[in-house]
Amino acid sequence: MSRANTRALVGLVGRYRDVGHPCIYPDLMMRLRPDEDRCLPEYLELVLRSDSVRRAVQAGAQGTSESMVKISAPLVEGLSIPLPSVDGQRRIVAAHATIERRIAALERVCDKLRVVGDALVGESLASTASNAPLKDMLVRVQMGWSPACSSKAPAGDEWGVIRLSAITSGRFLESKAKTLPSALAPRHEFEIQPGDVLMSRANGVKSLVGVACAVGEVRPRLLLPDLAFRLVPDPAKLDSMFLGLVLSSVRARRQIDAALRGTSGQYKISQADVRSFTVPVPSLIEQRRIVAVHVAVDQRVEALREQIAKLQVVQQGLLEDFLSGRVRVP
Repeated sequence: MSRANTRALVGLVGRYRDVGHPCIYPDLMMRLRPDEDRCLPEYLELVLRSDSVRRAVQAGAQGTSESMVKISAPLVEGLSIPLPSVDGQRRIVAAHATIERRIAALERVCDKLRVVGDALVGESLASTASNAPLKDMLVRVQMGWSPACSSKAPAGDEWGVIRLSAITSGRFLESKAKTLPSALAPRHEFEIQPGDVLMSRANGVKSLVGVACAVGEVRPRLLLPDLAFRLVPDPAKLDSMFLGLVLSSVRARRQIDAALRGTSGQYKISQADVRSFTVPVPSLIEQRRIVAVHVAVDQRVEALREQIAKLQVVQQGLLEDFLSGRVRVP
């Protein structure tokens, strides 16, 4: 059990399973050893993850800063947990594991779909004979603007500046934004538009420099930060969604890694680097076909992710019902 962390993460538990070599736990964790004649380790793990116990742990955590609160051994020892018979505990663990297996199976399907989708796109790009410097395919490359902002996300009628985390997953996440102060006039030339391709230009982590995503639909009043590029492709030559896929390919990653410069604190690429990258340029019809394949896979994965999220809600609800005794496990 973690004994020190943010309030949201303190007290989280994981049951140790033999990993094949000796392990030592650090001083920011505590080890709990249940009396297995009364409480199964698998059951204790589930109980300590339940909403009611998590609330008790978080309420008892103390510290001068919310970024580092701590829990004590007496607090953990004083937690009150439901304790059915050992046979009842086994049934609860088995019921939970049944849903867990279903979730794991769906996650494996998601992973396979991602691999297949990436392979199909990769094969299509590899078979493209025509390649060109990116500078010949773009209308412009633009850096953004990063004024001091409030850390809260902007409301629908407020201006905001996106965080780098809106880009670095490889998908555009408009919710990852900071609020522009009302006293500061927005710079409209940096407003993000549908069809933009955004790319991180600097980061402390090498693998996150050059991560790109295409913008589909986007709410108004979101601005580009100065640690990102906006790439605007020539629509007569390059589909923006296709460019987003190309810049996420293994080939593009090799070019980005070769262009990286900087220290361990901050790695960067320049506009000149981006313009010098070469990209495959099939016909616009072929570009849109490749994008359609990727979108179809993406939609299937999203549908599976929704199923997984629903199962997780059901799983948590059933666990709370089992632990409270409202529902008996057959």
